[in-house]
Amino acid sequence: MSKELTIADVAAMLKVDEAVVTRMFDKGKLSGFRWGDSWRTTEEILNRDINILTDEARIESMGTERHRTRWDLTADEQKSISR
Repeated sequence: MSKELTIADVAAMLKVDEAVVTRMFDKGKLSGFRWGDSWRTTEEILNRDINILTDEARIESMGTERHRTRWDLTADEQKSISR
C-alpha cells in the first residue's frame, strides 16, 4: 500500500509552498481526498498526477511547432517504429 501524504509532505516533495499545493488540490490539478479540512493523497496518486502534469506541460510547450508525422521520418526511423 502506498504511503499517505499530507499537504506538508507534498509541498516538501515538490519544493513549493503549502498554499500552492492546497490550490492545486482545490483546482483538481492534484488528486486526493479530504481529511477534515485538509487534503491527503498517496505516493502512487501523486506520482501519477505529476506524470500527467508533466505530459500536459510538454504538450503546451510544443505550441505551434509542426508535429512530425510518420511521413516526415527517415526510412531508418520508420523501421524502428514498425518493430
